[in-house]
Amino acid sequence: MGLRSKWLVLIAFGFLVQTVFSQSQTERPITWSVEQLATEQGTEIQIIGDIDEGWYVYSMFLDGDGPTPTEVVFEDIEGYRLIGETTETATKEEEGFDKTFGMDVKKLKGEATFSQQIKFSGEEKPIVRGYVLYQICDDEKCLRPVEEEFAIITETSEAAIGELAVAALLGTGLPNIDNQPAMFSIEVSEEPVNDCINAAAAQNSGENSSYWGIFLLGIFGGLIAILTPCVFPMIPLTVTFFTKRHDNKAKGRFEAVLYGFSIFLIYFLLAVPFLIFQVPQDTLYRISTSPILNLAFFAIFIFFALSLFGYFELTLPSKWANQSDAASNKGGLVGIFFMAITLAIVSFSCTGPILGSLMAGTIASEGGQTKLVAGMSGFGVALGLPFALFAMFPGLLKKLPKSGSWMNTVKVVLAFVEVALAMKFLSNADLVSRWGLISYNTFLILWILISLALAAYLFGFIRFPHDSKNQSVSIPRKAFGALSVGLAIFFMTGLAGNSMGFLSGFFPPKDHGVITELDEGIALAKIEDKPILLDFTGWSCVNCRQVEQNIWPNPEVAKRLNEQVVLVSLYADDRTKLPENRTYFSENLSRTVKTVGGKWTDFEAKEFGQIAQPLYALITPDGQLLNSPIAFTTSVQDYIDFLDCGIGTYETLRIEGKL
Repeated sequence: MGLRSKWLVLIAFGFLVQTVFSQSQTERPITWSVEQLATEQGTEIQIIGDIDEGWYVYSMFLDGDGPTPTEVVFEDIEGYRLIGETTETATKEEEGFDKTFGMDVKKLKGEATFSQQIKFSGEEKPIVRGYVLYQICDDEKCLRPVEEEFAIITETSEAAIGELAVAALLGTGLPNIDNQPAMFSIEVSEEPVNDCINAAAAQNSGENSSYWGIFLLGIFGGLIAILTPCVFPMIPLTVTFFTKRHDNKAKGRFEAVLYGFSIFLIYFLLAVPFLIFQVPQDTLYRISTSPILNLAFFAIFIFFALSLFGYFELTLPSKWANQSDAASNKGGLVGIFFMAITLAIVSFSCTGPILGSLMAGTIASEGGQTKLVAGMSGFGVALGLPFALFAMFPGLLKKLPKSGSWMNTVKVVLAFVEVALAMKFLSNADLVSRWGLISYNTFLILWILISLALAAYLFGFIRFPHDSKNQSVSIPRKAFGALSVGLAIFFMTGLAGNSMGFLSGFFPPKDHGVITELDEGIALAKIEDKPILLDFTGWSCVNCRQVEQNIWPNPEVAKRLNEQVVLVSLYADDRTKLPENRTYFSENLSRTVKTVGGKWTDFEAKEFGQIAQPLYALITPDGQLLNSPIAFTTSVQDYIDFLDCGIGTYETLRIEGKL
């Protein structure tokens, strides 16, 4: 029950995020149609789903928390009323217990039909409108829940389903329905004029390294968790239990190693639901740039920090621990696995904030689902490794430091880190919403104050609830206190214009005075006879800040940016609303675009086949792609090579009279 509850919590969170930020996928293994039939009772509306082989939707009639049941909703429009409830039939139905959700479910396969009797209240027949909410799955995965709008002109029985089809049927129209040219002043050629740099290879390398980076970050988080008072004392106790459990020491060591592996497996499995319920990349990006979600993460991080400071204990329901502990007494492999679950539950007060930080930092980012698996796997490896390592080499247990107040110090230091990270999410919300509360310098000042407060704690000037009143300030604490002061001084140099290096991605962007409108950039490029550098960026994009603050200031790069190109920065997370008559349906994103950021996301998807930030592309004012675009890079030379390739190609075209 305890393990299943954990899965349901994660699944419910995934459903909530996907429903709030829903987006239709361009292809789904189901085709919907709507029909109007005359019956003895009056009129029947049928919503029919033609489901591909191997796929199914869930019944309308499911009890309890689990998968999303199909739901048909009719708008409350004057002129007709519903007779009875909506019914369902299918060419093939399956009922039974679903292990994933821990409940009985009913699956509809083949052709699923949802029927509703209606009765008109007068001679005039109104248009009937509504939507069907459904989730389609196969035996390996479920796609996220989707709403499909439908409409029926009951006078003529004409019907349509889907936003685009309904708009066409009713004649309401969707502005710029065919990605009308007025939205984008140019169309970019598909093939580059000169492919003198293999940007794709550099991009893939960066993506691979980012996954390894998240994995290593997870390992680092797991190592920190080991040093906390919830986990550290458990190592010698657990290892000793296994090694003395059997006369055969080899068997005891094997079980201890299996226990360590079970810890890894638990944290890996916690991330699996986010892979099963696939979320389109654009949806994840919209989540990561949502002011509401960023403010929620800010509040969660502060909440975790207060727990680590010692103001309250963060625990899971004790019933979970009791049930898993009882299951661990069964013995064998199952018992060992439930012992690992018990550890995960009872240590949650220390590991919870670390896991929360890991989830918040990965799940809503580009490639967030697989990054979360990498991060959680790294965390599980680091947390389970000591149990396996000390089981194989029991003599090392004697060299472990004794438990003591230093473990509470680790928790408090981690709390300060949580507060610092919370500032990043607050900054994201501020940037995307354009409130103007947290500038580059303000963010630096906040981190300076946090670093100085940490130093004051380590030197003993500040104490928290779990700190001993007579606790002495050890030499290691003084050393880390001095390091915190040094960190504050380093941030102070940022106020004077010093580069923050790899940390620069955390800070708000500096004002580079760049153009943020495509039309303005095209006009200027024509006047100055220069190529355009399209910079697909975002206010909350960490990698964008690293390029802007570590690569752009380089004298060679800056010279090219200032003198040889027209830089146009297109912010994909700009939440500024488009005028009503400028919203339009995007076939690339399968949704209606209503914001400036959505327009630039659509432009990037349409012209370059991706929605990554950052992405840099050099084009001519009439839309010729000069060379292959380049994504995030930490190499100044690679960026210079990319610029020189495109700028050189532009000069060649100009000399040859092809511009």
